[in-house]
Amino acid sequence: RHAEAAGESVENHEGEHRDIVLLGFHRIAASLIANFASERIDLLKRTHIIDCNTEIAEVLNDKSVKVSYADIAESEVLEHTHHGMPKLVVSTIPDSLLHGLTNLQLLKTMKEVWPDAKHVVTADTRGDASMMYAAGASYVLRVEQICATKLHNLIAQAADIGEDDDDHDAANEIFDSEKLGDMKFKRGATKILSVV
Repeated sequence: RHAEAAGESVENHEGEHRDIVLLGFHRIAASLIANFASERIDLLKRTHIIDCNTEIAEVLNDKSVKVSYADIAESEVLEHTHHGMPKLVVSTIPDSLLHGLTNLQLLKTMKEVWPDAKHVVTADTRGDASMMYAAGASYVLRVEQICATKLHNLIAQAADIGEDDDDHDAANEIFDSEKLGDMKFKRGATKILSVV
């Protein structure tokens, strides 16, 4: 990775204050941007993505998102890449996909560069999450916990339904509703996900 902010998205975002910073860009961040594009388009204009993948700017140039090419591990680079104090700084990439860096290290960098922001990081394990909370994380994303919570709710709803035909239809409605929500493609999601 280069230790300098090399480039930004095609659009000129000079003078705009972006108060949501995504450090790194992979599948969760891509899905988040796709959700913003279809459900909260105003959040796109508040988002600044910092990543070392130059293809991201090309794919997101029509989304109003500011994209900068930089090494997210370097605090000096981050200071020069994003000016001002964001409200939120988020890392959605788990340690298993980061190279030469952990979310705990990234959290320390976030807190150094943007001490007044809320800091969201991602943990692979409960133990990692505990360490990140102890280090001052505002929230720790644990994908398995979010999946387990969703699955728990789905199973609990389906398990409470009886066995007759009307109940069978009610169970189908629960599953169909979840499938529709999970499988609907957000505008631009396929294109965004193709670079990660």
